[in-house]
Formats: sequence, C-alpha cells, structure tokens
Amino acid sequence: MYSLQYDDIYYNTDNGPIESEYVFLTGNDLPGRWQEKPHFGITETGFGTGLNFLVTLKAWLDDSARCETLDYYAIEAYPLRATQLAEIHAHWPQFKTLSAELIEQYPDQASGCHSLSFERGRVQLHLIFEDITSSLRRYQLDPDCWYLDGFAPARNPSMWTKEAMRNIALQSRPGTSLATFTAAGDVRRGLISAGFEVHKRAGFGRKREMLCALKPDARANPESNPVPDLDNSQNLIQHAPWFAASRISKPPERVAVIGAGIAGVQTAWHLAQRGVKVVIIEQGDTIASAASGNRAGILAPKLTATAGAEEAFYLAAFAYQLRQIQALNKQGHSINFLQNGLLQLASNPHNLQRFEYLSRREDLPAGLCKIINAKQASELLGEKVECTCLLIEQAGGLSPASLCHALLKHPKIELRLSTALNEISYRNGNPQLKLSSGDLLNVDALVLANGCRATQFSDCTPMTPVRGQTSSALLRTDKSMGYALRHAGYVVSEPGNEQRLIFGASYVRGDTSDELRELETRQGFDILRVNLPELASQLTEIKPSHAGVRATTTDRWPIVGPLADTDFYRREYADLHQGKHYKPYPAARYQAGTYMLSGLGSRGLTSAAYCANLLVHSILGCAPPAPAPVLHALHPARFLIRKLGKGR
Repeated sequence: MYSLQYDDIYYNTDNGPIESEYVFLTGNDLPGRWQEKPHFGITETGFGTGLNFLVTLKAWLDDSARCETLDYYAIEAYPLRATQLAEIHAHWPQFKTLSAELIEQYPDQASGCHSLSFERGRVQLHLIFEDITSSLRRYQLDPDCWYLDGFAPARNPSMWTKEAMRNIALQSRPGTSLATFTAAGDVRRGLISAGFEVHKRAGFGRKREMLCALKPDARANPESNPVPDLDNSQNLIQHAPWFAASRISKPPERVAVIGAGIAGVQTAWHLAQRGVKVVIIEQGDTIASAASGNRAGILAPKLTATAGAEEAFYLAAFAYQLRQIQALNKQGHSINFLQNGLLQLASNPHNLQRFEYLSRREDLPAGLCKIINAKQASELLGEKVECTCLLIEQAGGLSPASLCHALLKHPKIELRLSTALNEISYRNGNPQLKLSSGDLLNVDALVLANGCRATQFSDCTPMTPVRGQTSSALLRTDKSMGYALRHAGYVVSEPGNEQRLIFGASYVRGDTSDELRELETRQGFDILRVNLPELASQLTEIKPSHAGVRATTTDRWPIVGPLADTDFYRREYADLHQGKHYKPYPAARYQAGTYMLSGLGSRGLTSAAYCANLLVHSILGCAPPAPAPVLHALHPARFLIRKLGKGR
C-alpha cells in the first residue's frame, strides 16, 4: 500500500511480518527483555497498518514467560480507516484473529488518544492520532523501548528532527532501548546528540544497516553522551513538576478501594484486569446505592461549541465506555444498555447556537452527531417535538447497577458491605486501614472513591455535595420511547423495562439527604411538561424513584490521581505566587500509596471507566493514556497549587 502523503510504501509486501520482527523485536532484544516482568511499555512512532503491533502481540501471546501486562503506545498523524486495515491484514492470515479484534475496536480517524483492550485488559493499545511533535510534548510515554517506524527521513522529515530525538530522550529512562529501520546519518547524529548510545547492525533484506540505541545511566557514567540542556518551554510534561507522575518501587499486589459506586467498582475492575487483588469497602448494604443508584442514566459525551480539553476528555471517556460494554457483552455479561440514541432539545437560543456550531465542526468523529428539525425529531420519537434537536446516535440509557454487577463478577475482587473506613495510618510505607468492624486491613495501595466522604481523609480536594432525585412514570400506551431525551432535565427508558421512564434529576447544592421528596418529583414533571407536553400527557404512576448525593468540584472536572503530601507542597511550592516560572522546582511527592477517584458530578456513567483506567495506570507505575492538559485538569493537587499560586 502506498502513501500519497509521504510518497512512500507502508510495508514490505514480500516479508513484512518477518522484517517487523527482525527490526523492532530483535532490535530491542524482545521478547527476552519483557520476560518475568510485571509490566512492559512500548512506544511506536508511526502506527501505519498496525503490522508492528500485530507482530508484537502475537510474540507476547506465544511467550510463556511474558510480562504480566503490556502497554503499546502508537503515534499516528494520518491514521488509516478500519476498512483499509482489514484489506491490508488479509495478506497476513497468521494474524486473522488478532486483526479482527483490533478492527472491531478500531476508532474512526478523530484526533486524540484511543485505548483498546486485548486479552481481558492485560494488553492495551493506545492509539495517539496526533503529529509526532505534539504527541511527544503532551504525553508522558516513558516506555521501555521505542519502535521508530515513520516513513523514511527524506520523505517524512518532521518525524526525525533533532527536537523529536530530544523529546524521545526526555521520555526515556536509563536502559530504555530503541530500534529503527533507517541508518541515516542525520538520525544517528540526532540520537547521539540527544544522549543515546547508538550502534549499527545489519539491516533486513536489501537494507545494509539499521540503528539500535540505548539510553545510558548518567549516574554510572556522567560523561557518556549527557542529554544537553534543552529549551523545552513547550513541553507540558517537564514544566509542571507539581503534577509529576507518582513513582513506585514495585506494583501493588493488593489494593483497597473505598466505595462500591460506579467510581469504586470501575477502579476495582480495572485493577483486577491487570492482575491486582482488590478489596472494596462499602459503608452501605448494597452496591451502586448512592449517587450511582439511579435505575437508569444517560451515557453520552459532553459536546461544546469549540474544541477543548474538557470535550476531548468526555469524547475519549464515552468511546472507552462503549468499548468496555461491548467487551463485557461479548464475554457473556448482560449489560442493560439501550443504545437507541439521544435527542438533545434546543430548548433555548444558547443551545440552538451551540448545536449549529457543532454541526459545522470538522474535527469531531464522523457521524457522532447531527442536527435534525422538529418534524424529523417528532417522527423519530413518535411524540411531538417543538424545537430543533441534536441527535447523538451512539448514546443511550444505561443501568448503573447492571454494569456494576457485571464488573464485580471478576474473581480478583472481594466486596465487604456494611463496613466503613474509620482511620488511615501508614505502616512500612503502606496504608493501614482501621475499619468499622474493628479489623485492621494492610494493603499496598488505597483508592478513595466514596464521593464527598473522601474529603474526610483529604484536606486539599474540596468537593460540594449536590443532591439529585430521579422520578419514574409509566407510559399509558404499549409503545416504548425510542430515544433518550435531554432538555432542561432528561428522560430515559429504564433498560429492561422500557415502559417505565426515568426522569429528572433535581440539583440541590449542599443538600446531603437521600430521602425521597414528592416536591422534587412535581418540579421535575413540570419541567418535562413544559419541554415535552405530549409525552408528559401520556405518563401515569408518577412517583419518586431514587435520591443520591453527587460529588462535584468547583471546576467541574473529576479528581483522579495520587493524593499530595501537603507538607511537601506547601514547603517546596510556597513561592509560586511570586511568578518564578523558571525556578527548578522539585518533582511532586505524594502520600504513600494513596489515591482518589471522585468528583464525577452528574456524568459518572460516561467518565468513570476512563478515569479508572487512567488511575490504575498511575497506581501501577505506567504512563496514563491521556495528554498532559487532561491529567493536570484531573490531578488532586490542582486545588492546592491554585491556592499556592495566589499566596494562600
């Protein structure tokens, strides 16, 4: 296959898989280097046809001594379509099963990072659809080895610049290896200048030579090709030491998760998928009983008029949650998800303007959303709609309980109900938990995922409780409502019982009561009657359904990551308010093995799985698959840093 963009071929048509194995696996001493390790990370520059990933995945599967988990990052500025991959992969029947699994999950060509799971989560492929310069500045990759496989330097010079080599070096630790098919002098000199020890080896086939490289340990040999001082003012990873990744001596074997709502259960499942034993501590007597206890909620992305970090976060989260549900259903679980689509009503001029902006944007995933007029919306819904709507076809109504029950079937998860966390202490650098049962629980790591109650153990992660009540009603007719609806509130069919509608939800800031209130049901129904009068007229048996307390933050971002060592932060970052932007501040320190996933607000169904995946990567010492602006916006220490930046 030929690239018109770079005037070059994608792969060797004669011996592509053999060449890939020779250049990239043998060139990085694989599979030997990943054997007997808990985790191994690979970053490829230039995903192309996906051949290198397929070759690597097959080698991993065939190796009985393989590492426990594998993260494979692939940067690609011009991704192929799934149909093109299928056509190309047909030439390699040895990868038929793996190719089908890849293509089934393969995203459209939207920019951003897309995480795909294989082998029940033990292997993750993270496709970064961005250019190489942006990716190396915005993502903390930190791999064990690199596959440099862009098109030839003469055809694709931006992939091989000195800046790219320097940022690759900054993203490498001592012992990180690198292999590439090229032996071009500029590439070799760029790698040497960036601090790699470079050597040539025989190339594959007609290629006389190729390059391999190793990042040396500067402490052992300070004069061995030191990385020069660099002007990395654009490098978002290097210039936020207060958000630095947490460092661990070894991956945890046992983790406690506080809370059995959607945040805690997703965290536990993602840990279990990576081989970690988990115990969930839940103060209530059932799972998914508080803010996650609604009988149905809407799974949909949050779309804004213009592109930004928040929208990118929710788009990635939405796609990730859809893939998780698809995988669970494929494994035999039954997730109550009515993926019939979501109609958002333009019930005011602001929403109408936003929908019009969205319809003109070319950077959104193809087919994600479209504007339809009132007549079209009425025909789709079977009820009269009096305004323009935005249709998101992949969205729908989801039962949080059905998802949580499926996730909790993982054999590595233990659930303790009617048990509260009373106190946290630390023993030999690990959390020790005093429980309401009187037990002392020793674990390697702790995740606080119990909503606003988490603030009891953290004084720098402020959250506001917001009460929300949903109500239910029955349709008088035999037909069901085909679409989920969002107006000033929302309406969704209860999955598994589609004659019953769930509507709401109220939003009472500062109220921590979970009592059911007729007043809030009447208020919710009045809002529904104003926006959808014909639908409201067909409802009966209207009554309160569920009330819970959401945990919200002032900036509306969730809280995901390690908890700060507040004494260290206040001491080392005390002068941030003085504007010393170029002072070499030390990397952040955190409370030993202590993390948080909370503050999901009213969008936890969409964001919890994605947030849990990011958090679990951090807990296990792996690079979280999201760009720096998103990780910084989620970081638990952001509130403290803002205070210090204001001199408070």
